[in-house]
Amino acid sequence: MPLFLYNYSTGQLHGIFQAASYGEDNIDPTAWANKNCPGESRFPSQVQVSTRKACDPLPPNVFRPVLHHYSGRKFRLRLTKHEAYSLLTLFVDDMTFKEAFKATPA
Repeated sequence: MPLFLYNYSTGQLHGIFQAASYGEDNIDPTAWANKNCPGESRFPSQVQVSTRKACDPLPPNVFRPVLHHYSGRKFRLRLTKHEAYSLLTLFVDDMTFKEAFKATPA
């Protein structure tokens, strides 16, 4: 399953990534540092990622129409298969899509 990273500061969606490790707590405790608790992350549940395909980030007006919205700028962070596929097609064309998502050797 592909991973996408949402930048809260810029509102852009980055991709296309894949998990490179199992999820763990505090893989990098300095990531998103907690100012109230030095040495701890505000987001301790983490996974290492690798780039599956480097793509230009998508601006909100491009990716938001395919996501389920709660209200305003908020959207559900867990994607359905349909949403993930729709986002993939926004990042790459059909030929690139097929090349980028060939099965990877184990």
